[in-house]
Amino acid sequence: MKITYSNNVLTLKLGKKVDFTIHKYYEAIKHASDNYSFQIIEIDFSETKYITLPGGMYLLFILSSLINSKNKLNFYVESRISNLSEPVLASIANFGLINVFITYANLKVSEEIKHLSDNKINYWKTTVKKGNSNLNSIYWPVTIIPPKTSDSFENDAKSYINNFIDYFNALSNNKIIGNLSGEILENNRKSFIRSINEATKNVWDHSHSWGAASIYSSKNNKTTLCLFDYGVGFINSYIRRKGAFERNTANDKGILKWLFDEFNTSNDTENENQKENHGRGLARIAKFIDITNGILLIKTDKYMMQFDLKGLTISEQTYFPGTQIMINF
Repeated sequence: MKITYSNNVLTLKLGKKVDFTIHKYYEAIKHASDNYSFQIIEIDFSETKYITLPGGMYLLFILSSLINSKNKLNFYVESRISNLSEPVLASIANFGLINVFITYANLKVSEEIKHLSDNKINYWKTTVKKGNSNLNSIYWPVTIIPPKTSDSFENDAKSYINNFIDYFNALSNNKIIGNLSGEILENNRKSFIRSINEATKNVWDHSHSWGAASIYSSKNNKTTLCLFDYGVGFINSYIRRKGAFERNTANDKGILKWLFDEFNTSNDTENENQKENHGRGLARIAKFIDITNGILLIKTDKYMMQFDLKGLTISEQTYFPGTQIMINF
């Protein structure tokens, strides 16, 4: 990525592939934002050949962060996109990113692009509801998870969970996931839906902010599910609940490993109505990862947690706000 500034425009020229590694540019982008006065953030896709769902969602959070920080200083900033190839535009539209960029990142686009985005969103929502065995892939457009303080929280939360259930049922009914047998999918359907439900509740309970979720599947590749929030992150959430401790790499990693072990060994037979269910969603996801030979990635603060058949690894990376959960199976 190249970051340039000219005539009140901060330009982010993206690389050939925009994937989850884009988070490593956050601090450089924020540094440029803090040191320049601008009215427009331009996202230049001239070199971009491919964009993934996690990459698109990270881009949403980066733009939203920059614009909100400027708005707090009473600067009105909008964003725009340029040099979009047809394949990249199609991916962004399928992911439903255009509309959330418009709402959360003041994106200005042509009526033609807005119309394309609306048509894609309506198509996938209708398709998922109806079911279609001839499909090679299914998208569920990015859905915003509202903060608990929003007036529409109860209705939005219920709608989100129902949408996800519709999507997961469509995967099962249409056998979209090529490497996952119908029996495995069916036997773990309820457990996995509950896990996403509880993981979403963690956004509401611990992030103190909004979040976003989306999912994409194809017969030739694994399913990718993203659950992002722009909140306080795992470690700060722990500090708020348990009390402060000395922040250093060893202590941070120790807390993350303890949290993951605690979550992953949660008793799955506990009373479903019990109030303190924190972490059980992560435990069920980990179980699903084992069964499906998948991968669970959790980016929180400056750490990446990866869980797969080899176990848990924690690596130190560039800081990024909130918590981003990515599941591939």
